[in-house]
Amino acid sequence: MCIISQAYYPYSMSDLLDKKIEDVLNEADRMFIATSVGGNSSGASVFFNRDGDDLIFFTFNSVSEIRCE
Repeated sequence: MCIISQAYYPYSMSDLLDKKIEDVLNEADRMFIATSVGGNSSGASVFFNRDGDDLIFFTFNSVSEIRCE
């Protein structure tokens, strides 16, 4: 049980966070992904689709598909 602002929730904070992430992924079709390796930073706006719990990312600069599991 989780207590937030004096209210009782039958779910844990982890469950609430999972639900919020699920809601965002259900409503979005693109996101910005950034990384930095060896001091070289880069980022890209990418489209994605869902395959069950997997996210499939698509970019237009190169024909590539990245599958994160």
